[in-house]
Amino acid sequence: MDKVLRDEIEVTDVCLADDPEEDLRLRFVAAMTLWEDDAIAMICATGEEAAEFESSANEIDLADYTHELAFLPDLTDSALTVLDYTSKNVMCTAHTESQRSKLVEMLRKQEGIMIASGNAGSEIVQSQVGRIRRADLGTAR
Repeated sequence: MDKVLRDEIEVTDVCLADDPEEDLRLRFVAAMTLWEDDAIAMICATGEEAAEFESSANEIDLADYTHELAFLPDLTDSALTVLDYTSKNVMCTAHTESQRSKLVEMLRKQEGIMIASGNAGSEIVQSQVGRIRRADLGTAR
């Protein structure tokens, strides 16, 4: 890679090029340059010709995470989550039919994300629906 190019670009620069594809390429080059510089510095510091990079995650034992297992969802449960789009928090009388249909359409698009992330619980859905309703339907407070 050209030494001048390496010294001129930074990953955090606002715009590296007018063309989006060239901008993406330059960001990749800048990121790889940072990684390469770090690798060279590590090799120089250790005096080794060929350094092996090993993730610290390889040194962590599963027992280190036992206290967090209680917070993980039970993935063995095969029950399907069905969201109710006719509940009172979705079908608010303060909104027009057009606003309601927009809300239901948007919720249906995000349904997979809400279920997969565990955000399909009733309290969470109620608070999110209220926030989404105000923001996306133009009735923000």
